[in-house]
Amino acid sequence: MSTLRLIQVTDTHLSESHAYFVDNWEVFVAAMEADPPDLIICTGDVSLRGTDNEADLAFARAQFDRLPCKTLVLPGNHDIGDPPPKPRLDKPITEERRERWQRHFGCDWWVEDFGEWRLYGLNAQLFDSGLDAENEQLSWFKTQLSEGAGRPSALFMHKPAFYKDADDEGSQNFASLRPQGRNTVIGLCRKHGVRMIASGHLHFYRTTKHEGIDLIWAPATAFINSKQKNRPALRVKKCIGYLAYQFDGPEVRHTLVQSDRFTTHDVNKFDDYPGSTIYLPPRPLAKSGET
Repeated sequence: MSTLRLIQVTDTHLSESHAYFVDNWEVFVAAMEADPPDLIICTGDVSLRGTDNEADLAFARAQFDRLPCKTLVLPGNHDIGDPPPKPRLDKPITEERRERWQRHFGCDWWVEDFGEWRLYGLNAQLFDSGLDAENEQLSWFKTQLSEGAGRPSALFMHKPAFYKDADDEGSQNFASLRPQGRNTVIGLCRKHGVRMIASGHLHFYRTTKHEGIDLIWAPATAFINSKQKNRPALRVKKCIGYLAYQFDGPEVRHTLVQSDRFTTHDVNKFDDYPGSTIYLPPRPLAKSGET
């Protein structure tokens, strides 16, 4: 039995024209080159403004191609938008936006056999979207779960299943899946014995458990937001970092990795910051030889 190493990175928010967070990406790439894992999974928001700027998606793809091992990537709301009726920042998920993503990153859901484990990746933005692909993904997921019966398994997606209360039937919550999608995901994971759901999106680190399933929220490499948002209070760690998993046969454990070389960008402190990083002014990436 050999130990397999997996890295979960998320919310990199890469852009060549708005290169606010590329410094931390360079730190991450250097760490991966120095000690390559067996697999890297990115749980979304690879780009800063990919919903409307395909150049950001192309730049992110080129950056992920620098990594020294196999990498699986999922989309986030900054890449393809959010489901209706009130998508964040008025950027709804559409087939056109999905097609842009797929041109650069391929299918937006996947399965990967990893040692004794089976790893599933879902496009969280599709849940409750009303797009045909929502049912296609769900049908595919049910089939894969049945085929993987008896194996330890984990699910990766951009948004967490819920924020604080799995029984919250309230209104639209940008922080997590909405109730219908949430109940579908949790129900299938419980039925088929999925042991872990790992996500990004919220830009902080937290671990908890729900009905025997480990829920792991990975921090972003791009930035934190110290602003107090109108959400229920939670004990979380706001930091820049990524997660390192070790799979030993049927067992898995993880650690939070924080590098002294990471810059803690707090976007709440940015001047003239009107509600989202997508509205930051241009900051082009310096070319080679420029300072």
